[in-house]
Amino acid sequence: MNRNYFKTLSSLLRQAAASADVTSLPLNTKFIIPTEAACLHSAADALFTATNAQTPQSLYTFRPEFSSIKDMPNGNKFFSTNQSSAATAMASNKAENQRSSLPESTRPDHNAVEDLMARADFITAIEYLSSKLRTMSASELSRLLIKLAFTGITSEGQFFTRVSPQPLMVDITIKPTLEYLEKIPGINLTRAVRNAPFLLIQSLPNLPRVESNRSWLTDTLNLTGSDLGKIVSSNGYVLYRPVEAMEACIQYLHKEIMGYPISLSSTENTLKVKSMVLRTPRMLALRVQKMESVVDDLKKNVGLVEAQIKTVLYKFPGAFMLSPDKIERVVHWLQTQGLGTIAIAATITRFPNLLSFSIAENLEPTRRFLEDELKLGNGAVVGRILQNSPDVFGRKIDTLKKHVESMKNAGFGGDGEFHTQEEQLKSFLMAYPGALRCDFSLPPYSTKLRFLKEELKMDLVPALVCNPMYISYGMERIAARAAFLKLAGRSLVAVTSWLSATESDFANRFAGKSVDEWLEFKYRWMKTAEAAKWLQ
Repeated sequence: MNRNYFKTLSSLLRQAAASADVTSLPLNTKFIIPTEAACLHSAADALFTATNAQTPQSLYTFRPEFSSIKDMPNGNKFFSTNQSSAATAMASNKAENQRSSLPESTRPDHNAVEDLMARADFITAIEYLSSKLRTMSASELSRLLIKLAFTGITSEGQFFTRVSPQPLMVDITIKPTLEYLEKIPGINLTRAVRNAPFLLIQSLPNLPRVESNRSWLTDTLNLTGSDLGKIVSSNGYVLYRPVEAMEACIQYLHKEIMGYPISLSSTENTLKVKSMVLRTPRMLALRVQKMESVVDDLKKNVGLVEAQIKTVLYKFPGAFMLSPDKIERVVHWLQTQGLGTIAIAATITRFPNLLSFSIAENLEPTRRFLEDELKLGNGAVVGRILQNSPDVFGRKIDTLKKHVESMKNAGFGGDGEFHTQEEQLKSFLMAYPGALRCDFSLPPYSTKLRFLKEELKMDLVPALVCNPMYISYGMERIAARAAFLKLAGRSLVAVTSWLSATESDFANRFAGKSVDEWLEFKYRWMKTAEAAKWLQ
């Protein structure tokens, strides 16, 4: 940002605040300007203007069709003829908006926030951060700096709320920390600051643990390339959290999830633990007691046995972050869909992310879409979908609708002689609800449909209704096996049967050949133009 720009705009704001009628301030249609900018003669408001910031809902946004504040709907309600009281009211409103972004129990004094936002170090900090964290709005940066100013840290690394704000030392803490973070390969700087904002109240390069923590993480987890950057982007506190606490977490994963203590763990298990940490870096902030309590909840509330628990936590290490109430609510909802204890355990093992879904925002809207819009029967059908294709509930409703539309465009959209469009879709989706994951307009699914019509010589809709799992097989398996059956002069009608068969069963039973003949043919076929056509 150009500092002269801020000086000029601040000057204009001061003139407007001192004028006889602040509502006469002209609007610059190139920027979004909070209404209180007309009264607050500070560079902070100039920054809000220049960075095109999103304003809180309680504020108004200028639009080109308004020539001044008083022309806006309800614009005059913020102003009085007493300019001093108007400015005070607007400043008070701004400070309260920023203060209310903090937890009620730890909110600093209103006047202290107001004074902080007028300080030069606050303005300097916002200006610097806006140049580094370009995807963060000025209002978000403002809230961030208020938190930093009113947060202290003890020598033991514990955070506490200050009564009065501390100086925001850009050159001593904020700048050195951001410059240090920027040098970590693969880091997302904005994400790192959002997830670990209190890194900025310390000079990260000068903390004694930072370099030793980096070395420990790299050696223990066999980190390479951008791995460390991914971890720090999600959980920057690993750079100075005591290694002993993180080591206890890693040891627990090796012993309880992988089945071996870290000293006896194989390279494969080490890579699996690394994968878990990369997917859920915040896990390194957990105490072992919390991890043990989650395992206990999965046993008691979900009904998982030891092998299932290991599978669930490896697939979805984020489960370690869930509260008992969250797990219990999802399990109760699954029970209302007709699933018993064994079915719930199997569903969660198949798709453990389900435990993290919101009932109001994910599970219930998807259920209503399946039952009300697709007419897929009652709760029993939804229960079957949950057991067989639970990941469908992880899709956005708009995505599901798009996929259904692609099915209609592919052939399910027309009325057949005996079946309506709705019945065709219902038959197909009830047989294979996993098809809701698929966009039939894009490869590889569009390629599979074309192969079904051109090479297998089948009518698409009846073939899919009779062989719904066809769409789930890989194109290489479909095309190579079809070519071998044609060469052997065998029938291609029982599509699902010859696709689902093992290599030996396919060769012996369906092609009447030995498995060696089949594998040799497949090796040669993969180099042909026909293979290139279908596998591109």
